[in-house]
Amino acid sequence: MNTDTDTVFGIVYIPPEYTSYASWDAFSQIENEFLDLSSRYKFVSLVGDFNGRTASEKDFLILDSHDPSNNFSDLIENSVSILDFLDIPRERKNRDIGKNRYGSLLLDFCKGNNCFILNGRINGDKEGKLTCRNASVVDYCISNVNFINRFCTLEVMCMQQM
Repeated sequence: MNTDTDTVFGIVYIPPEYTSYASWDAFSQIENEFLDLSSRYKFVSLVGDFNGRTASEKDFLILDSHDPSNNFSDLIENSVSILDFLDIPRERKNRDIGKNRYGSLLLDFCKGNNCFILNGRINGDKEGKLTCRNASVVDYCISNVNFINRFCTLEVMCMQQM
């Protein structure tokens, strides 16, 4: 039986783009798993190597609440307002200014699933530290909106190239 305190961390590894192991379906598979877990657990987070470079682009949507064709503005604005309520910056910092296709897929995943990237926002990593060979950010901690307030610190430790 699940309780309101049960927590699930999904560990993610997506092989790099343009390798023989790359899979464009990886994000769809992760999304299906995430949706399944989110339907059963209140607190869900994904952590790992997404091999996606996102620069500092937004991982959420702000829709014009005055646009009559916008049926989802309340849901999305309420989620973003949780960041404001928790004093977590809407804009995340990222020392990696590069972006790739996996990064675009990751941002779309966050926007479509009410998740936020914690890198570059949370105490311990408010500056968006590099995660890979001191050259890029491809490793992330992503949280659903219910779980964000449970994170006190996010420490990024970059492994040097061997």
